[in-house]
Amino acid sequence: MSQTLTFFWPAAHPQATLILIPGGEGHIKLRPETQDLKRQFYQTLRRLTTTDQSSGKINVVIFDNPYDLPSMSNGYPSSRASEDHLSRIDRVVDYYKKKTGKPIFLLGHSNGAISISEYLRYKNKQAITTPVAGLIFSSSRNGTYINHKMKIRTLILHHHQDACRNSTTEASLDLYKDISKLNQAQTSFKEILSGKAKNGDPCRSGYHMYFNAGAEVSKALDTFILGK
Repeated sequence: MSQTLTFFWPAAHPQATLILIPGGEGHIKLRPETQDLKRQFYQTLRRLTTTDQSSGKINVVIFDNPYDLPSMSNGYPSSRASEDHLSRIDRVVDYYKKKTGKPIFLLGHSNGAISISEYLRYKNKQAITTPVAGLIFSSSRNGTYINHKMKIRTLILHHHQDACRNSTTEASLDLYKDISKLNQAQTSFKEILSGKAKNGDPCRSGYHMYFNAGAEVSKALDTFILGK
């Protein structure tokens, strides 16, 4: 079995640990010797670990699936529901819960939102309480859904100008409404307003990736995770 690699940014004064499940094909090609992740989206999350840009109270983990998860241009990315992928997420959650001793928050971005919704169903089928303190559905892929009762603090995060046809504002609002009906814990919707468009695929750049909106995104995450 291929090894699951993660990248870890420890916080200055940790009170929680955030684990990102990336979008796209889910395989960001981490290597054991990787020292930094330069993409702006990852650097936005890194802000949560430093006191000069946030509270500095949130550890950040980037999850890397060891092989591509086909995303499909249309339809449901069923590769995100495979037992291998979900069991890898489960092991990473367990590892960092023990390593950091802090509450775990799962952030699924774009196709990664499918991963965390499938992870909830995976744990529900096992009749095991999901071992996370909170969920963040970010720029959620259309078709992301929850179909069972839950009790986990949840945030739906979306850019109001996201131009990705596979991640519409309407679909995120529908997800928020559906989870609100099923969730016995806090469910919030936060719309990001800052940032800029960018040349290229609107599902891989610009507003969809919160380009130039780092300060607003990290503040929203900091506020939600720490329950301010």
